[in-house]
Amino acid sequence: MWLRLQDLGHNHPKAAKRSTMVGLTVIFIIVGILGVIVAMLPAQLAQIFSQDQVIIDFFVDIRYPMAVVMVRLFRLCGGL
Repeated sequence: MWLRLQDLGHNHPKAAKRSTMVGLTVIFIIVGILGVIVAMLPAQLAQIFSQDQVIIDFFVDIRYPMAVVMVRLFRLCGGL
């Protein structure tokens, strides 16, 4: 199996590092996709939470900073 959670406990540091990198890569891809969705479809996403046009307009205005914050939070949590 190419991804095992117990590798470090079984004294397989290289396999544990590989598992960690695979996990971080998957998370990086997911966060990147979510950032693109936030940047490209802000009004549609805002309508999930509110029908108030003021809120939707505000969400559209902050879409790029929000996408940057998502990526920065990933980096802060030890991402790539």
